[in-house]
Amino acid sequence: MGEGNCTEFSNLQYTGVFKWIEEVPERRNVISGHIICKEKLNEQRVLAKRKVCVIAWGFSQVLGKDFTENFMLVLRFTILQILLAIIAYHNFELY
Repeated sequence: MGEGNCTEFSNLQYTGVFKWIEEVPERRNVISGHIICKEKLNEQRVLAKRKVCVIAWGFSQVLGKDFTENFMLVLRFTILQILLAIIAYHNFELY
């Protein structure tokens, strides 16, 4: 699905979460990337939600200049429980 027919992307622009800029400020890099629009389906194969992700090419970014925060993926608690159970079962050491 392209950016033109992604209603969630339009909603991000409408609410001010995302906006295109016309001019690049002085001494700033233009960071290339792309937009991914996904539709998530439930078990009955019916549309459950739409997701939009803006992917920036990280190798062209400079910390403190192009961005100030890093975000990490969120770990589900059940996955953490499974991981800790496997570690305990095999008597592995966790650092």
